[in-house]
Amino acid sequence: MYARRWYWIWGLVGACAGFLLGFVAEFANLRSVFRPVVEQLRVSPYETATLAVGADTRVLNKLRSGAIDDAAQILEDDLYRGLYTLGSYEDVVPVDRRDVVTYSILRYAAEYRRQYPRPPHTTHEGDVVESEATDAQVARALALGERSSQNRAPPNNRSRGP
Repeated sequence: MYARRWYWIWGLVGACAGFLLGFVAEFANLRSVFRPVVEQLRVSPYETATLAVGADTRVLNKLRSGAIDDAAQILEDDLYRGLYTLGSYEDVVPVDRRDVVTYSILRYAAEYRRQYPRPPHTTHEGDVVESEATDAQVARALALGERSSQNRAPPNNRSRGP
């Protein structure tokens, strides 16, 4: 019974400290510190959709006007940039948060790249020439896809959906 009393006392002390910290945070207007982060999380899907619509419109215009090689080059550059980002996937994403869909898409990209190799150090419309380090990062992403295509399951078989 004596120990229960201490739990209640510490619980009340903790609640009072929480209210006090909340009051101080409101008084010091610390919410404004976190507001940009919250706004960025809310706006991010719209920015991503805007960029996707812009890229898709460019490619569709090229295809409709008959400039198939230009459209293919735009898509190749987009693929290259995406693979560069995914090259650090296993370094950044914790094992328990990795998604089997990412590995499936990387496997699909690796199969595509085997069928249609891209010569290194190409540019399009003034893009900076890729360095050997950039090419190595892309190769690393493709290796993740190759590894998953050799019937080795990704570290976590978590998938989206129900």
